[in-house]
Amino acid sequence: LMCVIGTLVLGVFASRDLVTWTQRFENARLNHFAEEWDGWMAGVGLVRPHETLRSAVARLVGMGWEGGSLD
Repeated sequence: LMCVIGTLVLGVFASRDLVTWTQRFENARLNHFAEEWDGWMAGVGLVRPHETLRSAVARLVGMGWEGGSLD
């Protein structure tokens, strides 16, 4: 049950990555469905958290933050 819930949450909030992930399978029908799904999620506004997080990480990397160990 937890795997199903996790899959649904990722499908809803990580639809931007779903498109690039399905392109690896080289299946036109699967790619088309993933693109349509991403379009639906964008239309509802559910891609904003994903885009906000990615832009924040890009800004941090641009400022010279490279991560590192927590030691």
